Amino acid sequence: MILYAIYTPADATNRNRERVFAFASIESFVNAMGDYNQSGATLTPTTQDFLKERAVSMAVLISWNPETKYCEESGIIYTSDNSMKDNWNGSRHEIHLVEKTADEKLLKKVIYP
Repeated sequence: MILYAIYTPADATNRNRERVFAFASIESFVNAMGDYNQSGATLTPTTQDFLKERAVSMAVLISWNPETKYCEESGIIYTSDNSMKDNWNGSRHEIHLVEKTADEKLLKKVIYP
């Protein structure tokens, strides 16, 4: 199970909207809290069930880059099954919560019937 949060910008506009983020590690989530909770913006933890109730089907996967010390958007994840689609061949990969950001790139290939 990965971690989810809803990002609400201080000034919500059509170009700067509320977004749903997913995190594959606790380390990324903690660092993102520092990055995104600034100047009136909020990053609020939420559950997969809450997103399903609201019919939110996708979230932006955020990973912490220890080299640059910034959070990076690294793909789109499906909230219904914790998987993401590979941009190159269309296959789906499942993402699991990991201990350290160095392990976030580990994706398990999933075959859907």
